[in-house]
Amino acid sequence: MYWIVFIFIAGCALFEIRNKRVNKSAFYTIFTILVLMTVLRQGQGTDYYNYMEIYKEVGVIAERTPLALLIMKDPLFSLINYAFIQLGVDYKLFSAIFSFVIMMLLYRFYKTTCHRSAVALFMLYATFYLVYPFSGIRQGLTMAIVLGILYPLLKERRYWKYYTILFITSFIHQSVLICALFPLVYRMRIRSSTLIFIGAICTVVMVLGINWIELLPLPDMISGRAEEYTEVSSSTKYLAMMVRMLVVFPTFLVSDKKYRENPELNGIRNIIFMGFVVFAMLSFSDLIASRMSIYFRMFEGLFIFLLLFHSGLKRLNMQIGVYYFFIACILFTKDIGAFISQGEYRNCNIITYPYLTVFDDNQTIMYYRHNLSSADRIE
Repeated sequence: MYWIVFIFIAGCALFEIRNKRVNKSAFYTIFTILVLMTVLRQGQGTDYYNYMEIYKEVGVIAERTPLALLIMKDPLFSLINYAFIQLGVDYKLFSAIFSFVIMMLLYRFYKTTCHRSAVALFMLYATFYLVYPFSGIRQGLTMAIVLGILYPLLKERRYWKYYTILFITSFIHQSVLICALFPLVYRMRIRSSTLIFIGAICTVVMVLGINWIELLPLPDMISGRAEEYTEVSSSTKYLAMMVRMLVVFPTFLVSDKKYRENPELNGIRNIIFMGFVVFAMLSFSDLIASRMSIYFRMFEGLFIFLLLFHSGLKRLNMQIGVYYFFIACILFTKDIGAFISQGEYRNCNIITYPYLTVFDDNQTIMYYRHNLSSADRIE
């Protein structure tokens, strides 16, 4: 199922790159498929059942001491859970509604900002879709708010409203506060040579992996959360570093003149590069680095779209588009492999990884799943 959708979206994206023309029918077909897959899923990814445990836990805590929800980490997410519990909504329906809201916020971004581009949707599907709207729905919601609400405010220079909504959103997932950097870098005019110099320094810091955050006098709530994530180590740390370097590299191939001519292209380039800087500075923990830098990487699809349709380039834009296309293919394959491993799937492989829905019974689910909950992996 996943690979069939992948091939379909990839075909539409490559057709768009070749013809430099957006196909609105393809966009609406793709997005409808993505919405249905998200809403009807059951037990997909690694965190679906972890959020089920949280949903139950919020209900238990609320029965004893409702005010305790306000002192839980990410209290707004707990209150959202509590509101649905009070309405008598079971977890499956809650998850479906939550994911639908995420997809509608994403729809606003991809319809308006990306002008219904299949290329942008392909980057969404291949790099973020299965990880966040499918599994890590809490950060998935904050990411969707950034794209669907905060980015338009950033373009319009409505900074008071931007930071107000950002602050409120941080009570869903604290990591979104990193987006406070967006207004600071979006309109900066920086020569590519300067960025290459900064990038070289960041690469050295990234490889060394110095944990400088331990030297800062952070509040207990933030330092405790940081310690929780720095304890996690990944065997794919250096692969993640290589991917970040590959992702940021094409931004240096576009001339400074083209960036001066297109302010939005320049702004997106700055955001993507800042994401690399953030990842490098937080590379002492690959989990923290990926959680923070993901907000910057979300704009890769928009970067490709702007190159294709608004940069005035003739050959280079197509080459960069195909370059990102192959990176996305690699990441998609890696993500499915990670889902199988972390979710403790069985009787399947990267190709046959199953799409399970609310219509599948427990026997079918348990045929593929060995363990339905791993709360220590919750993002």
